[in-house]
Amino acid sequence: MKKIFLIVLVLFFGFSISSAHAISIETLARNAANDINKQTPIYKDEHTRLNSALAVGKVITLNYTLEQFSADKLFSMYYKSDIDNLMVETATPLCLLPDLKGLIKKGAAFQAVYTGKHGGLVSRVMIDRSFCGY
Repeated sequence: MKKIFLIVLVLFFGFSISSAHAISIETLARNAANDINKQTPIYKDEHTRLNSALAVGKVITLNYTLEQFSADKLFSMYYKSDIDNLMVETATPLCLLPDLKGLIKKGAAFQAVYTGKHGGLVSRVMIDRSFCGY
């Protein structure tokens, strides 16, 4: 997940935060989503595929598929709360990335949506001010 967010940072914020005031975060988000979509599918690992990105306002939603499992299969093997906790643990270090921290403080947010191989929702994590604790 960190690798994908680094791609987002490079695409979304290919210049310093100090220059970001000239362009709205909404415009940056829209441009980043468009750039990501030109590169998809992107494999995060052998099981996780980034299918698309969508920008709505200041939020970029990254849509992933867990290719090896359906949502039903995952939920038969694990509690949903355990899966959600794992996704939160994976996302938490992103709050410490300096560029991402600055953008989130300005109101940007990132949402990672994970679906199983048949499209069933597995988990959703919103990385925003509240999630990061600032």
